[in-house]
This record gives sequence, C-alpha cells and structure tokens, in this order.
Amino acid sequence: MQIKNTPLKQLSEEWLNNLGTSEGFPNNEASLLAFEEVCYLAEHHPERAWQFILIAIDEFKSNEEKLNQIAASPLEDLLNFHGENIIGLVEKEASNNPVLSNMFCSMYKGKINSEIWNKIQILGNCGNNAN
Repeated sequence: MQIKNTPLKQLSEEWLNNLGTSEGFPNNEASLLAFEEVCYLAEHHPERAWQFILIAIDEFKSNEEKLNQIAASPLEDLLNFHGENIIGLVEKEASNNPVLSNMFCSMYKGKINSEIWNKIQILGNCGNNAN
C-alpha cells in the first residue's frame, strides 16, 4: 500500500467523522481510504500510529462512541502488532491521561500478547475484564 502521509489531525477527522455505523465501518470512499491508512500505520509505522491515536483521542475526548472506535481499531491493532515496543509510551501517557486509561476497558484482547494485555487491564483499572 502506498501511504498518503495525510496530516494526522486531518486523518483523524476523515477516519472518525465519516464512519457510517456504530460498528465502525467506513460509509464513503474518503473514510475507507482513511481507514486503510490508519490500519496500515498501526501495522507498519507504530510511532506515527501512536501519534494518530493521541490526536484522535484529544479531538474526540468527549465522544464515548468515537473513543470506543479508537480503542477497538487502531489502539488494539497497534498493541497487537507492536505491544512490546510501544507499551512504555502507552504506560507513560495513560498515567497522565484518564481518557486513554478509561478506553482500555472497552478493548478486546484478541491477539494482544498476554503480558501486554495484563498491563493494559491494570492501567485501565479494568478488574477481571476477560475481553
């Protein structure tokens, strides 16, 4: 995939403002391209994906549905692909960002490494969340 290198604030707006359903599926070509770019970043460019996530959280910090979509897609994907390399940044940010730490409990473990998952659950104070 050829990455467009879209400015991250613009990418977060295109990705989140144009999602058509509560399941987070894109509803038009612009959001589909943004969705593909975000997925690509999470797998191949973890630092840029992390910056995207932080910008998107800041942009939509008062919108629980959008925050759940961020948690369910780029954040889960980033931790799945690069959890061991990115967890330090996540822990540092979560200690100062209650919006981020609250998002952890709406995530699903999926293929996230168990050690990373346990750290995330503790950071989010998720109790026995077995997602």
